[in-house]
Amino acid sequence: MEQKYIQQFKRGALEMILLCLIAEKETYGYEIITELNRRGGGVLGYAREGTVYPILYRLEESGLLGSRLDGQQSGGSGTRKFYSITKKGREAMEELVVFWKSYTECIDSFIAVTSAKGGRKVKEKYISDVNRLLDLPKRRKAEIIRDLDEIFRSASEHGESESEVISRLGAADEYAQSVAAEHEDERRAKKRFRIFAAVLCGLLSAVLIAVAAVSRFYTPEGIIGQSDSMTGIVVSSELPFDPALLIFGLGVMFAAAAAVITGVSVKYQKRK
Repeated sequence: MEQKYIQQFKRGALEMILLCLIAEKETYGYEIITELNRRGGGVLGYAREGTVYPILYRLEESGLLGSRLDGQQSGGSGTRKFYSITKKGREAMEELVVFWKSYTECIDSFIAVTSAKGGRKVKEKYISDVNRLLDLPKRRKAEIIRDLDEIFRSASEHGESESEVISRLGAADEYAQSVAAEHEDERRAKKRFRIFAAVLCGLLSAVLIAVAAVSRFYTPEGIIGQSDSMTGIVVSSELPFDPALLIFGLGVMFAAAAAVITGVSVKYQKRK
């Protein structure tokens, strides 16, 4: 899905999230951003000052938030602006929360109907994306995917929807990165193995192609030995093909293998 559609959902929910967060206690900008990233960074994306502060200003101008300056010094330096929710803001927050719950239930109903009619389930796509993005050995990847499937099944048994599970886990790429970080040693070992395999295939390719070229272009046909004069002993081969071409073909195969391994390594490196 294009990121612009996901960003639209995030922007629509951020004002309500900020009201809920500030309703917990009086707080200031840096603390708000830190808490947003700690509790919602996996799904919302990491909040930045350029995104959060304009919303805080807008909520304050609308009367939904109040503020006070603390620690003011001469010249207005060294101050910290604390935000608190107003009565009007709390009423607006409660209305938004009620609407949001109804909204998500409505969305879940459409997702359920789509799945029932043969559409691809959200869980299946999420697991498939995580499996594609994980850069780990096959055995470890299989264990992670099996555990992920169990997470969804257990959540379903306790009445949790697939969308709620994904909101808790975070986006597929973020979940894959967090899991891979826990197995960094294995990922590095796999990376080293790919580099070794690519170098080995490249060396074998160069040697085989060189041998094929030498045997093809520098060995006189029909003679043996390295004497100063030609010998009359004729070498006849019973092979139905030219050995030099076979060696050259093997060299090309190893070169292709080196290119594929290098391409896979570059692809996973770009996903980081």
